[in-house]
Amino acid sequence: MTHTFHKIDIDGRILAALEAGEGEPTVVLEAGMGDSYNIWQHIQPALANLTRTISYDRASVGQSQFASDKRTCQDCVQDLASLLRALNINSPIIIVGHSFGGFIGRLFSHTFPDKVCGLMLLDSPHEDVFPALQGTYRACELPAHDITEPDWLTLTRHERAQLLDPSYPDNILNSEGIRLAECYAQMRAIPNLESLPITVVSAGRRCRCRDQGADGVVAEVEVQLEQTWREYQTKLLELSTNTTHIIATQSQHYIHEDEPQLVVDAISKMIAQTR
Repeated sequence: MTHTFHKIDIDGRILAALEAGEGEPTVVLEAGMGDSYNIWQHIQPALANLTRTISYDRASVGQSQFASDKRTCQDCVQDLASLLRALNINSPIIIVGHSFGGFIGRLFSHTFPDKVCGLMLLDSPHEDVFPALQGTYRACELPAHDITEPDWLTLTRHERAQLLDPSYPDNILNSEGIRLAECYAQMRAIPNLESLPITVVSAGRRCRCRDQGADGVVAEVEVQLEQTWREYQTKLLELSTNTTHIIATQSQHYIHEDEPQLVVDAISKMIAQTR
């Protein structure tokens, strides 16, 4: 397996990227917000035995240089387009986007439809799921504060306060300086992606608090949040007339770490289909 680590000048900034493998189509691995390229360490080596792969650090992440702190998905898409040009990747690509990375994959597929032959969304949110989650939190009443309360209750208080804060979603700190409210609007403005092959892989165990022993209202709220997330995951199947849905039953949000073989198998199938 061949691999090369690149530091490429993109409009006066350096983007760090790892290229591994040979062949077509090229698989582009788009990480979640704030995650470096090495989040794909359980995925990229296996895929590189099949075809050419690219993982990279977006601006202000890992070994890539800092960029503006007022970026949106559109900025990320333009950076990716520049990176692909610099690496002489001209044939259609498959984009695998985890979480926020799925937003970039969707917008890139819309902006450059002739460059994308497949899209995989790894527990990537639907842009309208967050108002629904806010409604669940708004309706719940948590127990009174107690200095001896368990971590899972404190975590729930934090997430509820963050989601219900009037400045949400721009109150979410992120190293990339992403303006999430604008990103949600960009997603809503994208029409469907026609017949583009899309695989939606959803986490089957969004139960972090219950795994820590949460009970009572916190456990009930988490079940409701989990059900809402799944409902909106199915709405992602409306993005194309050619969609597949996989539930990663043993995974929380980082499916590529919890069930890497499931992800590798799903991408391998998409590679074979596009060939």
